[in-house]
Amino acid sequence: MITRCPNCAGSMRFNPGRQMVVCINCGNEYLPETLVGNEEGTDSDNKMDCRVYICDHCGGEIIFNGTEGSGNCVYCGNPSVVFSRISKTMRPDGIIPFSISEEDAVRSLRESLSKRPFVPSKIKNINVEYVRGIYIPYWISGCTIKGSAVATGTVRVGKRSRTVYYGRAGRMRISGLPIDASTMLPDEISSKLEPFGNEEIRKFNDNYLMGFYSDMSD
Repeated sequence: MITRCPNCAGSMRFNPGRQMVVCINCGNEYLPETLVGNEEGTDSDNKMDCRVYICDHCGGEIIFNGTEGSGNCVYCGNPSVVFSRISKTMRPDGIIPFSISEEDAVRSLRESLSKRPFVPSKIKNINVEYVRGIYIPYWISGCTIKGSAVATGTVRVGKRSRTVYYGRAGRMRISGLPIDASTMLPDEISSKLEPFGNEEIRKFNDNYLMGFYSDMSD
């Protein structure tokens, strides 16, 4: 589903700093929850239509929600990312919207890299146009774990000793545990993004995705 500006039918983009959807052409701003998409397919309560792009270099698949063309691959940096198909994918229950802009992210990255003398200047002078936010899919899971164990030990009294047995059992309830649902993003990278605050989750609205990439849940 593509959402265009109700005022001028221009391309729209979610602005993390303002938490509003902004028209690229006329500058009008809208709350994400108030916009209705222009039909490109039919969304249901648990499914939605997405434009899937594939990288010719690494084979990575990404969803791009917007009316502008895609740019560089977020996984390998290759520019050969081309439109593949419209796919009906599972609609998430919730989303944590971006809260900082690409410019703020690049500024913070440059400040961090400037303190590292052995980082190549090409990386330090990263171009903000090559930076794109990407939403990573997660499953929010829970479980109950039950276990028991028996251990042995030796008790000494004077010159005599005897073997004793210790038994332990218990259960643990885990809830709200985020599990990375993408195989393309390495676990050592996704672990650096955590922990997430579940209190920041909002009811999912695909208008939050406009102008950003989304990884495929696989």
